Amino acid sequence: MIGARRIGKTDVALHMALMLWQEYRRKTMWVRDVLKTLEGQNFQADFLNDAYEFGWIQDEDEKHTWIVKADGVHDPSGELVIKFQSLSTYSSRRGPAHPDVDLMLFDEFIPEDRRYQRGALKGLMSLTKTVFSGRDGCRCICTSNFVALSNPYFAGFEIYPDPKKDVTAWPEKGVAIERCRGYRCAIAQESEWNKAYAAAHYGDYADEEEDVMHQLIRRMPKGAVPDKWAVMINDKWFRVYTASNGVRIARQERNLNKNSTVMYVTDPRNLSDEVVMLPAVARMSIENDIALGRLRYEDPNTLFAFVNLTYNI
Repeated sequence: MIGARRIGKTDVALHMALMLWQEYRRKTMWVRDVLKTLEGQNFQADFLNDAYEFGWIQDEDEKHTWIVKADGVHDPSGELVIKFQSLSTYSSRRGPAHPDVDLMLFDEFIPEDRRYQRGALKGLMSLTKTVFSGRDGCRCICTSNFVALSNPYFAGFEIYPDPKKDVTAWPEKGVAIERCRGYRCAIAQESEWNKAYAAAHYGDYADEEEDVMHQLIRRMPKGAVPDKWAVMINDKWFRVYTASNGVRIARQERNLNKNSTVMYVTDPRNLSDEVVMLPAVARMSIENDIALGRLRYEDPNTLFAFVNLTYNI
């Protein structure tokens, strides 16, 4: 679920987790990018504020209260009902499954600073496999503001939400994206604060138009000529094309002609007798072209894969 700030994405996720426990005695795993966030005293102290305000939970008495600790949320009986987990420590969850956890909520999966964990999608998939163990009915819901046009999750799944649809689904991949549009925002449009945010050029992150990298997406022009080399990034092939109006980067869907194409890889695990590692001088050339704004990309996922060679966006 991606959309503007302050429309209640995190709140609906928290309400869902609490209802799941209160009505069905099923638990939730709450995921954030880094462990430091979950261990923060402010994070723990504020986590249930809205749950109390909206009446989703209440304390029985002074001795029987909901408590938030480093490991998660405990109900008045002391039961751990929402388990905290960081993506940065996903490997620590390997081992026993969690048969009482039916829901995983990944909050702020697109961080505002655009600094993703290495192997972010792999880490998330590892968590779901360990926790759910393939059980039908389990769900992983990821929520975020629309901070970045490109991210490792969309790129890895090879998905991108249709701008004309509220919900875009890929049944063959088991994935759907909701563009959260039309929801009431907690900050009224006519608020004086919105005037200040506009003056400071501080966005709502409601859609990809606020990401200036959106301007780097261009269709492949007719007559574009492919260069004699291709590069594999995250197990996908990309190729550089020279056009009359600049340089384009596109996915190489068809089989490459191995006799006429120099085939580079960026991961040593992909090395074989037919490919070689991308030389440092070639990587520097790509970084220079990106920095000078020479490159354009056929879609947001191509942009992420290629730019992420040199920058953590």
